[in-house]
Amino acid sequence: MIRSLSAALSLSTLSFVALTMVAASCTQLPKPPGGEVRSSGSALLDQRSPLEIVVAPVEGANAAGGNGAVPTEDLRAGFQQALIARRYSPIALRYVDKKVVDASYSAGALSEQAVFQTKVTRFDTALFDTNGAIHVALTVKMVDAADGTVLWTGSVDRRYDFSANKDQYATSSARMRAACEYITAEVLEALPARNPMPGYATN
Repeated sequence: MIRSLSAALSLSTLSFVALTMVAASCTQLPKPPGGEVRSSGSALLDQRSPLEIVVAPVEGANAAGGNGAVPTEDLRAGFQQALIARRYSPIALRYVDKKVVDASYSAGALSEQAVFQTKVTRFDTALFDTNGAIHVALTVKMVDAADGTVLWTGSVDRRYDFSANKDQYATSSARMRAACEYITAEVLEALPARNPMPGYATN
């Protein structure tokens, strides 16, 4: 009788532990897109609601780790596309670059309402070729072109794993381009999508 009772108690204990572990795993839900990004300033961005954006050249070309350089052009192009997905209207990069090289250029000269800035502090690709891993640390800002007010900021410092798509691309440059598209899209998931209201508020 005692042995039967002990066995029953042991079985109950194991069942309780198993249920607890299942419950704990259920509460550890995956973070939503953009959940790894630290951001601030969404209220001011929504208030001013800029439409036309200049995506500035990416800063931090010397922040690379590993054998390659920071893919600044791929990151810039990625942010350009990600802004479109968030219902903004970035000005064509070629047009921007023709004007930016002019020493007389100043923010707002292209009739843009905001400038999107990116600064990379780490882009470690030491494990990209073997394991598909990149560690990225960067900060982005949306700055009002009229008065320099920072409307929104976002930053990320994390490792990305692209091992699953390692064999989907014929060249390493194509893989890197796809990785940059993913990274930039994820960062801007934290950017509030533009409210398509008419006009542009200046205060």
